[in-house]
Amino acid sequence: MGAFLDNFFDYMPLFMIVFFIGFAFLIIFLSFLATKAQRKKLQMISQSLGLTYEDALGSNDLQQSHYYPNGAQTQNFFKQLNALSQPWRIFGDWLGRRIEISMVVRGTSKSRTYYTTFRAHFHQPLSMGLSLTREGFWAKVGKAITSSQDIELGYPEFDPKVIVKGNDEHQVKGFLANPSTRLSVLDFLSIYPGGYIDDQGFYCELVGILTKEQKYRELLDQIMNWVKILDF
Repeated sequence: MGAFLDNFFDYMPLFMIVFFIGFAFLIIFLSFLATKAQRKKLQMISQSLGLTYEDALGSNDLQQSHYYPNGAQTQNFFKQLNALSQPWRIFGDWLGRRIEISMVVRGTSKSRTYYTTFRAHFHQPLSMGLSLTREGFWAKVGKAITSSQDIELGYPEFDPKVIVKGNDEHQVKGFLANPSTRLSVLDFLSIYPGGYIDDQGFYCELVGILTKEQKYRELLDQIMNWVKILDF
């Protein structure tokens, strides 16, 4: 018995190393399966919406059912593991306008935050250097530090809430002269305070990766209504 215990304690460091390596690999593999299932769901959602899904694997590899980290499949597993760590995007036409949906990751490896981003394009770029963002506290501080000036339109219900920038003040004021245009801008920036409107169209993002088809439909319809009001 004593000899067995002596051998056991001799090999204890090796047992601990093997245990931790196995545990770490299990966590990686479970994360891989969860991410793969999420990507598969996004692919199905994009197809249902009539849009195109794209990631580092394309779409064919995700059609296959199981990949396990052993034997001849090991290389394929690590290929997918690396690819699934890369961003994905969904794109196409929605109500007559080009849209792009993608994943953005911010933060360090210990504190990462995932976002689902939406970009809805105008028919044609506006070519006026337009930038419409929410007038928040930090934006006011930034303006005070840099002494930068935005374009004042002369509408008290609008100017304190939106930072307006552009290359041609007269052109920008003409673009925002319609009350329905200004109301759409206010609505958009109040719902998506981190969003913005530029020459290309609308941009906003939500925390997390959306995996509900109905939510995608609602958001795309909502954003596209604003796009069409401004894209006259």
